[in-house]
Amino acid sequence: MRSDPRALRRLSCALLALTLACSSSTEPAGRWTMRATMPTGRIDLAAAVVRDTIFAIGGGTSNVASCAVEAYANATDSWRERAQIPTCRYGLAADTIGGSIYAAGGLNLSGAHLGTLEVYDPATNSWSARAPMLSHRVFFGAGSANGILYAVGGLGDAGEVLSSVEAYDPVSNLWSQRAPLHTPRYGHSVVVVNGILYAIGGFDSIGTVVASVEAYDPASNAWTLRSPMMTPRTFLAAGAIGGRVYATGGRDQASVGALSVFEMYDPASDTWSAEPPMLHSRSLHSVAVIGGMLFVIGGNSDSPTPTGLTESVTP
Repeated sequence: MRSDPRALRRLSCALLALTLACSSSTEPAGRWTMRATMPTGRIDLAAAVVRDTIFAIGGGTSNVASCAVEAYANATDSWRERAQIPTCRYGLAADTIGGSIYAAGGLNLSGAHLGTLEVYDPATNSWSARAPMLSHRVFFGAGSANGILYAVGGLGDAGEVLSSVEAYDPVSNLWSQRAPLHTPRYGHSVVVVNGILYAIGGFDSIGTVVASVEAYDPASNAWTLRSPMMTPRTFLAAGAIGGRVYATGGRDQASVGALSVFEMYDPASDTWSAEPPMLHSRSLHSVAVIGGMLFVIGGNSDSPTPTGLTESVTP
């Protein structure tokens, strides 16, 4: 049976077009890409992921606490409004446990420091109140490991820099104290890798921007000092992909504006390395991870005006 040369050429062209289309839909590794802008520009917001959807929660709009909750769908590169958080606040922290988002702490409309814990169920698009934290906290870090939510450091009611750590069990609806940080800090980021919490950067108790990193093992209830970041910074945001930590942006001690710095930490070798910088400098932003992609959301840059700019990278 003889083959038709014209048919073969058409088949080759079709295969080539399909190959090009597939390659263009994949984000090149290490290259930052702009995404749909979050409708409500915010600083000091929290972000959490449920089933490939990012939820941007609360935050500040020109120093006014926001109740906004907006959801980003990666599949359609689009945002939509969701039920507002009952307690409007900024400087809060959040993480996901069992398909629900736990949002804790922050500052309310009158500037009071909060211990409030509220839980969002994406399936019903509704919020419910849970037991408050033992300490009021703002500009702290939070992360979950083995179904437990941990609140780490921050600023207390009197503006004191906290080293305290507490853990929340959703089953018992109770908080309990855990071993404190070596370095009291706020404006830091907390990331969980393989069940270990990492507290990264921030301000210390005398107002110095630090690069220090501490690792917490829930099994031993102990913190261990790890290698510091290459760039000391505060009001950064970080996420974990493939067993590694990726720290974005923030501000250093001397800078007037925000940073575009992007650094990777490998817990296995306890080393940091520089990655391609973000497209936009920013601080007071948030980070979320979907699959192998890291998304940077909101914050501000050299201007105090909150932004809704969103960008992503596949490290």
